[in-house]
Amino acid sequence: MENINRNSGVLLHITSLPNEYRLGCFSSECHRFIDWLYDSGFRTWQILPLVDCGYGGCPYNAHSSFAINPYLIDISEFLSAEEIASFGFDKSQPVYSEQDKLDKALDLIYDKFSASSPRTEFDKKNSYWLDDYALYKVIKSKHNHVSWQEFPVKLRDRNKVALTEFRDKYAREIDKVKFLQFVASNQWENIHNYAKSRGIKIFGDVPYYVCMDSADVWSNPKNWKLATSTTKGEIAGIPPDCFNADGQLWGNPIYDFKSMALDKYKYMTSRFTRAEELVDYIRIDHFVAFGNYYSIPANSKTAKNGKWVKGEGDKLLSAITSKLKAPIIAEDLGMITPEVVKLREKFNIPGLKLLQYAFHGDCDDMYKPHHWGKDSVGYLGTHDNDTYKGMLDNIGSWEHLNRIKKYLRMPLEWGNDAVIDQSIIAMYQSNACMIIITMQDILKLGSDCRMNIPGTTENNWLWQMNEMPSREICSYYADLAYTYGRL
Repeated sequence: MENINRNSGVLLHITSLPNEYRLGCFSSECHRFIDWLYDSGFRTWQILPLVDCGYGGCPYNAHSSFAINPYLIDISEFLSAEEIASFGFDKSQPVYSEQDKLDKALDLIYDKFSASSPRTEFDKKNSYWLDDYALYKVIKSKHNHVSWQEFPVKLRDRNKVALTEFRDKYAREIDKVKFLQFVASNQWENIHNYAKSRGIKIFGDVPYYVCMDSADVWSNPKNWKLATSTTKGEIAGIPPDCFNADGQLWGNPIYDFKSMALDKYKYMTSRFTRAEELVDYIRIDHFVAFGNYYSIPANSKTAKNGKWVKGEGDKLLSAITSKLKAPIIAEDLGMITPEVVKLREKFNIPGLKLLQYAFHGDCDDMYKPHHWGKDSVGYLGTHDNDTYKGMLDNIGSWEHLNRIKKYLRMPLEWGNDAVIDQSIIAMYQSNACMIIITMQDILKLGSDCRMNIPGTTENNWLWQMNEMPSREICSYYADLAYTYGRL
């Protein structure tokens, strides 16, 4: 794997870019944002997973680890302003209410352009996931979007005759799914290539676990410990703690590593090689599971009767890293065990450091910037945290806030906006190989603009800029990058 050169970057998902009629997409705003990053001295753009998760949905709850969300397609590349206006998009309405309109727009694009699309090479290259994904999507759509576990039995169990009959009957719908993947891939490739031309690296994300209701699990069930007539099956979660007496049932299926090892972890390595086609750096969400993971019987009502299991870290990471050039970054927040540290060090994988986690007490030193080593990627907070301003506004303790100000060597009477500025400077000064700032923190926005509240399902992943960030910010951040050697 390649090393990460000292740099700084911004976390902003595609959907948070400005757009006239819906959440952000693969539009010209991506190019404008790349230009803004370059002029501001940033050399990394971190995004959330591009996966197909449905309109406005959670990018960590994917229908496929390989497919791009078709709702990220910029329809203005294909349709006129009059055609787009005819669908009546209304940004004031809930996202889900606009999905039917976008589906109709994508239908129109397929009708007008699919016959002339040069798709043969794309379909062949991606057939290892595209065929089953397209089939899965259409079966779901024809059965009220139920989980594959509730498909008609023959389709659920992948009976060859039943699948062939279904393919023949719904050939057009299946072809449309593939066409939209071709379009989405081309649009993203153009954006990625533009970023490369400006010296900007794209920092992507691969979750450790996959969603139970996904084309991945339906098409290749041998890779997971699923419930059958003779086995209980196992699912992921975390045990009871001081925040939740029952623990958490995530519902993701647990990998069957014995089965995966038979083909040298081909499924898992293919997830990462696919990610490398789309991005330049790969963050592994929930990296700690490579060391130890919590396994719960699939029929459990709570997470109380789960157990910790030693992860497949060494073998699995050896298989993954042997296929990659792109650097891997570990999201190693939470229970950082000695096994996790050893794995990071052995495979030269940087971990995350969050300034929001510092200043809480005796065990917070590792998160203070003067302790961030070259094997660290530093943040104020990630997409799962409150904004930094929101955290400061709601801190609830003058003692806590003053500890932060004293560490930053700033007058106690200065306000929270100044704390944000000084905290960012401390990040630039640190030894972390890379620092990432959320756009919300650059704009000094409050809690109402956070991206996600973990453990909740409503009103997440919806924050969006009304306009591109001011060019007046550029010189300030470019000077920081120059001063502290992050260009």
